[in-house]
Amino acid sequence: MHMSNRLMLLPVLMVLSIFFGGGPALADPVNCGDIIVVDTKLEANLLCGSEPGLAIDADGVTVDLNGFTISGSGLESGVFSGGFSGITIKNGSISGFQFGIYLVETADVEIKKLTFANQTQDSVVIVDGVNVNIADIQVSVPETAGSAIILYDVDGVKISNATIHGGGYGVLTVGTSAATKDFLVMNNTFAGIRNDGVGIRIVNSDSAKVFGNRIIGSDYASGCYSGIDVFELSPKANVQILNNTITGCDFGIFTVSDPSSSGINIHRNILFDNDDGIFLVGSRNSQINGNHAYLNASVGIGLFEGSIGNSILKNTASGNGAWDMAHTPDSMPNRWSGNTCSTSDGSEVDCP
Repeated sequence: MHMSNRLMLLPVLMVLSIFFGGGPALADPVNCGDIIVVDTKLEANLLCGSEPGLAIDADGVTVDLNGFTISGSGLESGVFSGGFSGITIKNGSISGFQFGIYLVETADVEIKKLTFANQTQDSVVIVDGVNVNIADIQVSVPETAGSAIILYDVDGVKISNATIHGGGYGVLTVGTSAATKDFLVMNNTFAGIRNDGVGIRIVNSDSAKVFGNRIIGSDYASGCYSGIDVFELSPKANVQILNNTITGCDFGIFTVSDPSSSGINIHRNILFDNDDGIFLVGSRNSQINGNHAYLNASVGIGLFEGSIGNSILKNTASGNGAWDMAHTPDSMPNRWSGNTCSTSDGSEVDCP
């Protein structure tokens, strides 16, 4: 987050002021295209057609939809802001825009108690932010549209109690130039993910925790690509994947680690009716403990392509189609202990 760059946004915001109608919404009625500079509460639905919705253009502003809907016709954003902090958007519905909410260089953001439906691209997009709380939202993504929540270079994220249906990504967080930090996704439900989609994808992040989520594959085809996957970690990633239930995906949990990275903790997850339950590629010094992988079509728990120095402890695997637990010859030594399964690929796998 570079709030010092706010001055660089001024020419953009001047253009937006013209584009959004030129004047602040200081009193009711609020209209599509208004620039919001004070706390604002809707008193009616906004039917914006091809117009943009609302632009927040000041610090410390709350937009309360008050149970009403801002709707568009597939263009623009329902709510936009760039370069401001202390923003809250709550209590209503945003439907039919290109983007439901689009925020750039924002800090201390609250997005809560909102319903998103039928955006033509993504429901929530945040670029270059810090301290973002997204809670108690419902998102419905059309079969051929984009994703639910997209975060680029955002530190200090909490996403909780969301219900998300459809989409290419339920949640995507990416550190584009440096690792993002403090990412928490907890107690959410993801269902109907597209067959090429992912419930939660973490790319180049430190201190990420994915806890207590329920992820269900696609309604549209054979299943999502992965329930949770992790890529391009930094040397001390400290990624925790805990107490999630995942079903109906190609991979339940899928990680691909840079050779210098370590610190993925996969604990107490339930994975069933996927192609593969837990599938680790190049994992180093990670902990895979207390998981239950059953009735997956191929591998329950597998380590591949140089996954070494990991601990695989007290997991249960049963009824998986090829192997309950497996590793390739280049994925040793690892510590396997206290696991329970009925099939194994042999050496080093302790499967009493």
